[in-house]
Formats: sequence, C-alpha cells, structure tokens
Amino acid sequence: MARPSVISGRNRDIQDLFSKGDPDIVLSFTAGEEGKPAVLLPGHSQILSAWSSVLAGAAEAALNTDAGHSCSCKEASDGAAAAAGQPAAAAAQDCTCQAAAAVKAIPMPGTSVQEWLEVAAFMYPVIPPAQVSWGNLETLLVLGAKLDMPAILAHAASFIQSHMCLLDMAEGGTRFIWRWLPLLDSAGLDEVCALCIQRAVQLDQASCGVESRLQGLSSKALQRLVLCLATDGYCCGCTPRSVSRNSYPGAGSSYKLYNSEEVASILGQELP
Repeated sequence: MARPSVISGRNRDIQDLFSKGDPDIVLSFTAGEEGKPAVLLPGHSQILSAWSSVLAGAAEAALNTDAGHSCSCKEASDGAAAAAGQPAAAAAQDCTCQAAAAVKAIPMPGTSVQEWLEVAAFMYPVIPPAQVSWGNLETLLVLGAKLDMPAILAHAASFIQSHMCLLDMAEGGTRFIWRWLPLLDSAGLDEVCALCIQRAVQLDQASCGVESRLQGLSSKALQRLVLCLATDGYCCGCTPRSVSRNSYPGAGSSYKLYNSEEVASILGQELP
C-alpha cells in the first residue's frame, strides 16, 4: 500500500495535469461541509469520454449547451488549487482552455474530490503509477460501476482475483468476503463474483444463509449461490481438487447434494 506522502504527491500531480493540455470541461463536487461552495475541477472531455460512457454523454451535453450554471476553466483551476492547498495563480497559469466561453459544469453527486482523485490516478500518467489496494478497492468498484468505466472495473477485478485466497470471514475486516461480494455483483463482474461465492461457501456455508447478506444480490448471484451450496461444485481455486466433497462443512448423511437439474427445478427457472 502506498504511503500517505506518496498518495499526497500523486494527488498534486493529478491536479496539475487537470489544468494542462487544454481542459475543456468542468466537474463540480459538493463541498464536504454544508454551506460551502462546490469544488470545481477542470477536465479533458476526450480523456473522460474514453474511460466512461456516462461522462462521455455528460461532457457532450455540457459542451453543447450554455443553460444552467456555468463556469470557466480558470475558475475550475482555482478550485483544483484550493483542493490541493496551493495558491490559485499557480494552478491557473497552465490553464489554456480552448473554449474561452463558459461551459456548463458537470455535477458529480455522491462523489467526493478524494474519491475522484483515486480513480483519476488510473486515467492520467502519474508517477508512481496508481495501483489497486484494499484501501481504494471500494471506490474503484463503486465509481467504476456508477460511471460505467470498464477499464477501472477490470483493475479492481484483477486485484480481487489475485487476492481471492486472502478473503476471509472476519466481519468488519478489510478482507471480509461479504463486504466485496455484493459490490462485485453490483458492478456486473460476474466471473469474479462467482469465484467469491465459491470462496464464501468453502469458508463457511452457514454465512451464505444470513438474510442481511443476501439482500441486494442479483438473481444471477443468488442462483449461483444456491447451485454452489447444493452441489459439489464449490471447490475454489485455493482448494485442492482432490479434496472429497464429504470433507466440506455440512456434508454428510444429513446434507443432500442436488444436481444442477434439481436445483433448476427447485428455483423454477433456468440457471445461468
């Protein structure tokens, strides 16, 4: 995990890059404290559009309309400077926005400046390069899904997959599997979600029946969970294939193993 000093330096570098290379749009973030003005950060429509279909549509609308609240890239550079704790003039000197006219600010509701910087670190060329960690994983999953950023989600999925054997049942901990499984499901990362389901069943079948943990899961994830519990197909990549199915918790004379056809019949619908 990167040291706080490294993260702070990277954040400053990113905000410097926001104001360079002819930024042509402005992102508006709600201030952390009530009554304070929104924080405005400049951005580049081509970069944002390449990473996010949601921001691509918002950028197109912002550049094609002058309705509503608008601001200049100079104002946004001042906002970037304030967010970084720098004098406004220092950040504004490199701002050479092509559109001298004001542009409509793109609102970023529910997203903080720090969360955006964590995601933007993967979008802009900063040194040291951004890496996924347990500390920024949730932000990448949530914003990646919210803004439809498949490349960001791919980074998060790769991290989870390579750390699958570290996921555990320590509720409240960073690696608690039921913290990440719903986020992976919501993000549409089906393959990694399926691996997490296998891991959860392997670790503790009883945990898979806690109602509060199942709420919000998609029908596809629930179906996979039922199938995993009902058959002997719940060997995770961390578990030797030679392990007998009867060695799993819950297996034995009182535990009925269903095949996939029987599970489909019980659910009354086709399994994914």
